Amino acid sequence: LKTNLLKLTLMEWFVGLGLATVSIGLTIFTAVLVKCFEATHDLPTNLVIIRGVLQILLFAVAVAQGDQFILPPTRREKLLVIARGFFTGFVFITNIAALRFLPLGDVFTIFTTRSVFCILIPVLAVCSSKRFGNPIDANKLCLVLVASLGLYLFLSSKFEEVELTGDLMSPDSSAGSGDVVLPVPKLAFLLEKPQSYNTVQIGIGMAFLNLVLSMPIVCLEKMIEGTSASIQSFWSGVGGFLIGVVVSFFDSTTSIFSGYYSAYEFYMMLVISICFIMIAVLQSQAIKLISSPALNIILLVQIPVAYFVCPNEAEVMPDFYTMMGMLFILSSSMVGDWILHLEEKLGAQELSTNPYLEI
Repeated sequence: LKTNLLKLTLMEWFVGLGLATVSIGLTIFTAVLVKCFEATHDLPTNLVIIRGVLQILLFAVAVAQGDQFILPPTRREKLLVIARGFFTGFVFITNIAALRFLPLGDVFTIFTTRSVFCILIPVLAVCSSKRFGNPIDANKLCLVLVASLGLYLFLSSKFEEVELTGDLMSPDSSAGSGDVVLPVPKLAFLLEKPQSYNTVQIGIGMAFLNLVLSMPIVCLEKMIEGTSASIQSFWSGVGGFLIGVVVSFFDSTTSIFSGYYSAYEFYMMLVISICFIMIAVLQSQAIKLISSPALNIILLVQIPVAYFVCPNEAEVMPDFYTMMGMLFILSSSMVGDWILHLEEKLGAQELSTNPYLEI
């Protein structure tokens, strides 16, 4: 019996590893498509509309085949499910904007701090209510400080690289500079063009807005755990579709309803939207087979792959502060994922052993 259980566990782990690997490749492929296509198209608004329509059609069938109604029974759960749908629409728009304005590897590096943000909000809440006698977890506070230091080193070096890249790309730049310029890898799929200072600022702002908006989604998901994933995904599509329609009124010339795009361009937006849905489905299935810390560690592979596949046209050798910043960010994110995983397991054990729990 133990041998069969071990074989089943190993099989589940390998299946989860395979799903995570496929999601990494699909994420890189989708992000490259976004970068190639977003330069001349208004993707965030149009993609959130197409993605919303696809989610409504796909998960409406799943909801119809399930045993739950399309809306939860109580008014409170209805509001929470609908609010989560609108938040996911905003998060999707900021995700596309961050991919557009930042190098692909930088976007993935910043997004790894999602677990640190999940820890930061409770720490700030405890600090604000310190007068009520709530203790402050020194370990979590140190983790947040390490991640903050890493982000400071990493982002400050990026702004310096923007200025340095502008000097290297200028026609009167001297060839005898002390900075080492890396050759373009032979297998590079897309060359990132040097971005301006303001563009990098917008991209960083969109990335951090994405992380901040993800916090309400995590809280809402815990409050509606009894609602099926199909219902949540259906209302995520509804929320994203409505947000895209409202935003499209402010830029009607490039809206999907204006006839601005050809059949090929519409097909590309459809492919990108389907890829984003597939990525979410693959990762949600993988996390059922392997733990969330293991999944997040596997997903870290996409950072070096992104830097290799999509290098800058004039990429300079990363300095000491950039490498130390990435080290602090990645290490703190892995520790944060493990802390959140342990807290979730501890909460589940306390709930299962509660003698006052109604059966």
